[in-house]
Amino acid sequence: MNTYEYINERDILYNLFDCIRIVDPIRKVVIHQIKNEVDIEKLPCYEFWNRNQVCENCISIRAYNEEKSFSKIEFNKEKVYFVIATLIKINCTKYIVEALKDVTEDNILEEISKKSISDITKEVNRLNEIVVKDELTGCFNIRYVNEMLPFNILDSINENKTLSVCMLDLDYFKQINDTYGHLCGDFVLKEVGKILKDNIRKDIDWVARYGGEEFIIVFNNMSLKNVTKRVQAIKDKIEKHEFKWKDKVIKITSSFGISTLDEDTKTVESILESADKMLYLSKQKGRNNISHK
Repeated sequence: MNTYEYINERDILYNLFDCIRIVDPIRKVVIHQIKNEVDIEKLPCYEFWNRNQVCENCISIRAYNEEKSFSKIEFNKEKVYFVIATLIKINCTKYIVEALKDVTEDNILEEISKKSISDITKEVNRLNEIVVKDELTGCFNIRYVNEMLPFNILDSINENKTLSVCMLDLDYFKQINDTYGHLCGDFVLKEVGKILKDNIRKDIDWVARYGGEEFIIVFNNMSLKNVTKRVQAIKDKIEKHEFKWKDKVIKITSSFGISTLDEDTKTVESILESADKMLYLSKQKGRNNISHK
């Protein structure tokens, strides 16, 4: 037996890892789990972490998208695990192998034995958020959009739920940078990010900085009528907000484009393109507008 055959028999993996499982990162389900039989197609992959929702820092969808291996630290309220996700192909279908190693006693997290469950959870969450959060605004980043939106779309289709993507842009933002400097521009972006995060439903909707002064809000299972009302409220809050920078008070407006999931927008690319077209339409109307498909 050569080395490859030995590894392929998985004996070495049994010694290296405490749990090995095959997951579908798009549907977020476990396909097979070594050492523990599971009811395939029904067990959410995030259930192992005692969560009722998808991991923010999902390395499996990242490995799936980028076709590289990724790793992270996770905590299931009892033990700390080192997790590796790597791509495999079965009958031309892409899946992810997740290998989990219990490192609770390995001091991966400093003085873990002295920390409470709450403190460990906060520290693990902090480490994982670094990967998917925009450093300036604290909103999610483009990587998160590419990793979470496909799942949201598939889940909405399977569960017959609505989904809307809102793309927004700060009007004439370049003038702020040119007049007051980029530090002031960064301050405005932080304030806008806070307004956006404070005006969506926690753990249901999410907001990401899409680049420059552009943001995306994803509304899950909310009617277009209510999405439009929520976006109007956000637009009004931005317009009325006084951005106090040194001895100056800066006022800005914003433009919005909304696209709702339908037969023509069943992919990430199509729904983002549709929202972008609606945003462009709002700008053509003179900015400080909301357009929706």
